[in-house]
Amino acid sequence: MEMGPHQIPMEFQLLEAARSGNVKALIAALPPAADSQFPDHNNQTIIRILPGEATDAASQSEDVLNHTTALLSPAGETELSDQYNNHTAVAISIPEDATDGAHQSEDVNAPTAPVSSAPTTDHELSNYNQTNHAAKESEIIFGVTVGGNTVLHIAAEYGHLKLAQEVCRRAPSLVAAVNTRLETPLHCCTRAGHDQIVSLIIDTARSCRDGGAYGLLDVLRARNVHGETALHEACRFGHCKVSTKLIAADVDLATFVSDAGMSPLYLAVMRNSTTTVGLFGQLPCLSLLGPGGRTALHAAVSRSTEITTMLLTWKRKIAKFVDDSHSTPLHYVAADGDENMTRILLEHDPSTAYISDKDGYFPIHVAASMDHVRVIHRIMKQCPDSLELVDYNRRNFFHVAVVNKSLQVVKYVIRGGRGLEKLLNQRDNDGNTPLHLAVSHKIPKRLVYTLLRNRSVETSIMNNQGYTPLDLSYKLEPGIRFVCHAQIFVMKCLANCGAIFSPQRSDYAIQAWHRAYDPKKEAKKSTSLSRNLAIVSVLIATVTFAAGFTMPGGYRSDDGTSILTKKYPFKVFLISDACAMIFSLIATVQIIYAGSPFMDNSLRGYHIMCSICMLWISFACMFLAFGMASFAVVVPKAWGIGVLVCILTFIAPLVAVVLIEEPGIQTRCGRMRSNMDPHTRRRLQGAHVSFWSLTCKIYLLLLVYLVVFLLALL
Repeated sequence: MEMGPHQIPMEFQLLEAARSGNVKALIAALPPAADSQFPDHNNQTIIRILPGEATDAASQSEDVLNHTTALLSPAGETELSDQYNNHTAVAISIPEDATDGAHQSEDVNAPTAPVSSAPTTDHELSNYNQTNHAAKESEIIFGVTVGGNTVLHIAAEYGHLKLAQEVCRRAPSLVAAVNTRLETPLHCCTRAGHDQIVSLIIDTARSCRDGGAYGLLDVLRARNVHGETALHEACRFGHCKVSTKLIAADVDLATFVSDAGMSPLYLAVMRNSTTTVGLFGQLPCLSLLGPGGRTALHAAVSRSTEITTMLLTWKRKIAKFVDDSHSTPLHYVAADGDENMTRILLEHDPSTAYISDKDGYFPIHVAASMDHVRVIHRIMKQCPDSLELVDYNRRNFFHVAVVNKSLQVVKYVIRGGRGLEKLLNQRDNDGNTPLHLAVSHKIPKRLVYTLLRNRSVETSIMNNQGYTPLDLSYKLEPGIRFVCHAQIFVMKCLANCGAIFSPQRSDYAIQAWHRAYDPKKEAKKSTSLSRNLAIVSVLIATVTFAAGFTMPGGYRSDDGTSILTKKYPFKVFLISDACAMIFSLIATVQIIYAGSPFMDNSLRGYHIMCSICMLWISFACMFLAFGMASFAVVVPKAWGIGVLVCILTFIAPLVAVVLIEEPGIQTRCGRMRSNMDPHTRRRLQGAHVSFWSLTCKIYLLLLVYLVVFLLALL
């Protein structure tokens, strides 16, 4: 950064003195003060003795000559300085009547005329000397760094009180000096918390003339490039003593707002400084503003309960103040999930629960969107009718919870109580119930299963377009409809709970499904699935292949055969291990075909389905092989352990099947209906939705076990 044309660079000695706080170094770097000239044995200075008698000035030092500035010519030179530079003895004589001028002594080549424009009287000499001294000192003490900081800025920042006192004595106008960031020394010392220097600057500014260039109010209310006063800095950094002195000097500082819209009180709240915030309590006028139209209470509710209580006591209506998004502090608390702060705000003013933001969201909607059950419970406890509040789309907080995937809130409403049952089937402006939204939106389908557990949820309500939830589930993203496809699960659960299709032609529905089908997108998903399945199938083949040559129980030393060859469990192990390897290799081949970019999408789906079936068989055989190998090794010496291991390995595949089908099982157990609508059944069968997948998987596993045990008897 370059210096401005009007700025004087700060000398290095002065900069070092300011940073170190060395007052002696500061004095040495500056010219002597105007009243510190050199006295003689009569305690008179050189200037004072000149009118009395001629004195041999050759014995005086260069500093004495520097103080004879009254002998300057219009060109800025003196004959005295010329003689001094030539090492000529000089004597100065100023007559008592101060009319003859100043001459050199007769023993040197003196000029015949007096020095031009030289003041001769005591008063003129004194004024000229002080003026010239001040000009010289200003060239040094008013020097600035590249950042525009004066020596007082630096002293204030580092907290050097004595040095600051010396600077204020020599150049009191520096209290109003600003750097390139428009910061005064008061900004610097308040930011650092040096309260004694704050007092010094205030006293110095107060001693200046009223209305002057650096009066008290001018210094206190000076703003930096961000439009902030010194009080902003003190509150931002939590310096309570400094804030106290600033407010005592000018109470109106509490009303100043920065360019970012932040008041000192808002900054004190953000600092979480209870003591500093307390200073504003008794002020007749103050600003509560923060950025974005927020108030100090918006900041306090997320920082401190004590500060929140203080603000509510001072300004009772502050709880209703809204920001630029028309959000009250209660909206902020609802989003944070702070139940205790919610209680405080509602006890102070329950009407804040009925103020909506610009989107029509009330605090209970905000809590529902963030899945904060306890906040919702607190709002409903203190404002029981708040459950009837709806947004601009006429959606209650249960609609909002479903759309925002708030599972805990959904469970809270499903459990019922406090009149929540009426929320289950309420419709919004589009006629959608929460179940419609759960089915149609890209949200976890677990919400659908949770909703369907409550028998009060109606599954056949039509929206304004005439669609039931089952219609919307049919419109979910189409694709390969294998057993774990989300669309299949949702449709099965809805059908099991009595959901129906709206009256429409089935061929039109199928045509609409085909129009929504994207072959390129489906091919990409199938390729990704094939890659994952290939990893699993190759892993199973590798493990089972190695197990075939690592026989349990060891080998005979004479012929190299397995010791457990004649045991039935060992035979079961061999057959199941071989089946696991064979089926995994078959699955690998099918997966390779399915992942080929040249494969037709319909055949790709067929191969993926077959490979998944083969992998299920491989899993079952691998579990069985491990269990029977363990049984063959430990029996007959540890029957209990052997039987336990076998039971665990037998039921492990069954547990996996149950976990996959768990949502459907729960909905069936909760509210299964046997009288399915014939039209609905035909539509589901046309969509290849099977209601026997769980039973088929269990039968398949049992069949695999049976075949393996029978083959081991051979």
